[in-house]
Amino acid sequence: MPFTHEQIQRLRHRHRGYILTLATEVLLILMLPFCQSHVWLLSVLLIGLAVVLVSTVTRYSPLISTRPLLYGLGGLALALEGVWHLALAFDPPLGRLVTVPHVVAWLLFFLVALMRKVKTLVREPFVTLAVVMGATSGYLLVGIAGGVMLVALWVLHPGAYDLSALPVLQDRNADNVAMAPALMAASFMILTSVGSDVLRSSDVTGQVITVVITISGQLYIAILIALILGRFHSRPGRGRPVPPPTHSHRGSHQPSIR
Repeated sequence: MPFTHEQIQRLRHRHRGYILTLATEVLLILMLPFCQSHVWLLSVLLIGLAVVLVSTVTRYSPLISTRPLLYGLGGLALALEGVWHLALAFDPPLGRLVTVPHVVAWLLFFLVALMRKVKTLVREPFVTLAVVMGATSGYLLVGIAGGVMLVALWVLHPGAYDLSALPVLQDRNADNVAMAPALMAASFMILTSVGSDVLRSSDVTGQVITVVITISGQLYIAILIALILGRFHSRPGRGRPVPPPTHSHRGSHQPSIR
């Protein structure tokens, strides 16, 4: 079935969105060392990632039903990001209260974005380099979501961490967000099954989050592969039994063709 000019343009824009999303995530990871001295930089990178997810892949995705939900969750996450930082800076008890809705909003936003990305990738007509980069960006998105969870755990329950495995802050009076870059890096170590010793093995909450991050990454890969293979076998001409060839019996009368 030939594609229309509009469909081709949307396909190109969506593939550029895959590449831009992956580039934004890789930039976030590479900038983590600089985020330790500039705490606000990590929030800027997270906000930039949210804007890229909403304005590129989502805008040109064939999925329409969950688009308003993603827009709403993205706007809520961005608003709570600013409120959370201000509350932690000027009223730490209020900041700890805002931490729960803050992390929930970000996790729901990432979850809906990841589900849409998987469904969009499965519907791609061709497997190109941009599509592979889109699948990779979904895997890194799991690690970023894990980092958000670890930061929230640090604010709410710092006793779950082994302080000797965390970097020493230059400013002892720095707010709780100053440890966010190190915890984001630890999330990617947990995601790739390399492991990280920032969490105490005796703390149940920390170990549960570790298991959630690790299993989420493995499930993402397994589900994506299963859906792609299922779509491949469900194509017309795939998976249909091939009828056995008919052989003429020896000695049977063959009609002559004149």
